[in-house]
Amino acid sequence: AWRLLGLVDAAGSPADPGLLLAQGLEPQFALHEAADRAGRVDGPLSAGRARRAILVVLMTQEGALPDDAGPDDEAPGIPPEAQFEAFGGLAEVRKLAPDAVIGVLVPRLGQGTERDGAMARYGAELGVPALGVAVFDVLAAHKRLREHPEVDPARVFLLGLGPAGVPALHAAVLVGEGAPVLLAGAPVTLFYDGPGPDDRPGPFLPWPPALLAPLPAGASLDPWLAARALGDRVRWLDPRDGANQPFTANL
Repeated sequence: AWRLLGLVDAAGSPADPGLLLAQGLEPQFALHEAADRAGRVDGPLSAGRARRAILVVLMTQEGALPDDAGPDDEAPGIPPEAQFEAFGGLAEVRKLAPDAVIGVLVPRLGQGTERDGAMARYGAELGVPALGVAVFDVLAAHKRLREHPEVDPARVFLLGLGPAGVPALHAAVLVGEGAPVLLAGAPVTLFYDGPGPDDRPGPFLPWPPALLAPLPAGASLDPWLAARALGDRVRWLDPRDGANQPFTANL
């Protein structure tokens, strides 16, 4: 049986010399105020901090390789905005909690740049998962929502779409007790189930390389174990396996 050997070091990862490639980017964070403004309270709050908050985490998704792709071809990226639009955007998120303050985050890791792959390689060499950069950004955005003058700090929960479900999960583990974590189209595991025809890797490699942790204890960072640590706090919508196919086993 697998054991949870450790957590992503979100505090130290962004400053690690091997991950300095992340310094040239900034997290993309947008705050969307609650639709219902009648309860707005300006100034210091106590009992007035009653609103919920939802942090939506997005990352670039790997796309499908064309049928005539060569062995060195790379899959096109599906940008975060397209994934959010496919999910239903802000309107769909507001159905979860009409009064919520909504934050939308694209971490530095997961913006679809060549740096994602470079960070993964440097991280593997140093034994520091590049995933920690994304987790750090999720924690920083979560803290901003907790400090919002209208938000109850105990009622902030995360919504991770696609590959962004992985840093959302690990951030939720580090945050501790809190509201549910909703994952839509997110991987239950990153482990690919084997080659496709003619021993090729398969039709596409669905998850960004920097989510993987090719380290001695890399399996301990798989979302399967993070989700087990969170227990009933996790809510799955269309869970996916390591090949981005529907996950049909019991969660």
